[in-house]
Amino acid sequence: MVALRMRTGDGHEDEVRSRLAEITEQLIGVADDDFATKFRLQSEQDRLREQARSVPYDRFAHRSDEAVIEEARSLEARMRGLRAKTVNRATMASADGNSMASDAFPGGSLASLNAAVVSAGGGVEISERLALVMQELERRGIDIDSRQPDVKYGG
Repeated sequence: MVALRMRTGDGHEDEVRSRLAEITEQLIGVADDDFATKFRLQSEQDRLREQARSVPYDRFAHRSDEAVIEEARSLEARMRGLRAKTVNRATMASADGNSMASDAFPGGSLASLNAAVVSAGGGVEISERLALVMQELERRGIDIDSRQPDVKYGG
């Protein structure tokens, strides 16, 4: 794989982040028992995350409103994908209405399991980046409502 060098202001940081998003999406779709592919993708993800950390995330000046909105949508979709992989206590109820979640995940470890799933998928980094993107959109006077993904937004 070709190593991507990041230089501020020349678009390479977007290329690295785009590749990181691709890797994350691929990881979400990898079969649970495909350890070789997971290892390869996670190693590449770690390398790209390290590169991405070397460039500050607050560089929006060269980006159009549409590009920033698209990034927000992409980050939201990635978080939804991660959350879809978590265990929902309500979906674990048995036919008689008793929760099986307390038996399967005693001592509150269900929350720990869900946090680990989100963290392993890069949820912390995605959330941090999404917060910065949303702040930039707010600074530009763009209000996007994530509950209406088909609406066109503009400044």
